[in-house]
Amino acid sequence: MYKILKQAIFPIVGNMFHPTYLMINTSILGKIQPDASCPKESKVYSSLDDVDWKCITAKEYVAAFGLGSSYLGIILLASGFCYTGALSTLVPQAFGAGNYKLIGIYMNRIRILFVVIFLPICLSL
Repeated sequence: MYKILKQAIFPIVGNMFHPTYLMINTSILGKIQPDASCPKESKVYSSLDDVDWKCITAKEYVAAFGLGSSYLGIILLASGFCYTGALSTLVPQAFGAGNYKLIGIYMNRIRILFVVIFLPICLSL
């Protein structure tokens, strides 16, 4: 039982605190004030080269953060849950058969798969 808890503690803590960084970032972005020399109305920009970054409002920062968080949630988290969902079928079968070496093989394969698939995605952000 101790070995199971030792392996499970980090995913449990990570899942508990996952929404926390979203709330902290949103509250910090919501307090950003544009420069006093900026016009009161928001402008629509055709490209990032046209953006006057001092004039971005908190509302626009929070909207951009929401889009980025949605992208990460769809691409990274959903894919990760699918891969780990497959492990929830394979690992109990190997455990029930007493084949502990196969459990290690499954875990190492998923770790390698995560690095190969998700590292390029994360680096592209």
